[in-house]
Amino acid sequence: MNTTIVALVSLVQIASPQNIKIAESIAYAESCGDYRAVGDDGMAWGAYQMHKVAWDDCNTFRKKYKMAVIPWQNRQYKASQDIMAMTYIEIIRRRFVADFKREPLPKEVYMAYTMGYQGASDINFEILRAPTTKQKGVLRFMEKFRSNTTK
Repeated sequence: MNTTIVALVSLVQIASPQNIKIAESIAYAESCGDYRAVGDDGMAWGAYQMHKVAWDDCNTFRKKYKMAVIPWQNRQYKASQDIMAMTYIEIIRRRFVADFKREPLPKEVYMAYTMGYQGASDINFEILRAPTTKQKGVLRFMEKFRSNTTK
């Protein structure tokens, strides 16, 4: 397949309506949508509380699919945060589909986002097996996700 077509398909998937709703809900659960938030002792940045290692994973994915990379130094910009969060959501979605041969539920995407894919997978994406703080995060995420779905 032509690399331009692959890049366009990947871009469309990243910015799908479902990924946008998930991203909005993650931002709410992680920081109440505060694009200037800093957490985890300075390691997590922005509305999505993304760590540099996740940002780097997104850029690796973006390079693979011929999309522009976004330097870590641009993390203070809302657009950069939105793009990278949706990229990360797509990475999680694709990995989940490869592992489980089905689309992930929104709460499963959030669990992988907040706990790391392996951490969520280790507990079979079962919310009640997650640490209490992560369970509370899933509840905040689902509250926002449901309100986004009913609009």
